[in-house]
Amino acid sequence: ALAFGMFIARWDANRGHGVYALLTQMVALACIFSIRPSIFVPGCLLAMLVTTHHANELGLLSHGDRVNLTMLFVIIVVSCCMKYYSTVRIARDRLLLQEQAHSDGLTGLGNVHALRQDMPRLVGGRISASVLDVDGFKLCNDRLGHAVGNTILVLLADALLESFGPRGTCYRTGGDEFVVISVDLPEREQRAL
Repeated sequence: ALAFGMFIARWDANRGHGVYALLTQMVALACIFSIRPSIFVPGCLLAMLVTTHHANELGLLSHGDRVNLTMLFVIIVVSCCMKYYSTVRIARDRLLLQEQAHSDGLTGLGNVHALRQDMPRLVGGRISASVLDVDGFKLCNDRLGHAVGNTILVLLADALLESFGPRGTCYRTGGDEFVVISVDLPEREQRAL
């Protein structure tokens, strides 16, 4: 787009109309697309320098025109940077939300949504599944408080991760309920772990 803008702007300059086709291309690139500033800024600067040099040789630019073009260039660069960084921030937030939607906030294990998402790849394979429920957990929460109960859940999740490692995938499916699914792990080993 910048090369096209330069070509048209030089053609316009040769006809005595100015360099505004290049500016139109730069504004379009900055406003519509999210281009890395490290690519956009040098490309625009080079296009501006070549085009304004050509217009200067033809005597089409006054001092005021050069100042206005410089100010416009700065505004375009700032808007490109703002658009790029807002796009990056939105993408990063989207990834974070996707991750949070499939993991338990307390333990970091997968949640029910992650288990449902993983089920299709497990179908047809040889799997072992363990469902764990902490007995008397409500009584612990009532007597010692939820902070202690949360600590117990985190410790249990850490113990499950340490026990199974890469041989199993652990999920927290409810308050004190956990599921561990292993692929190609014999049932006896699954129970032992």
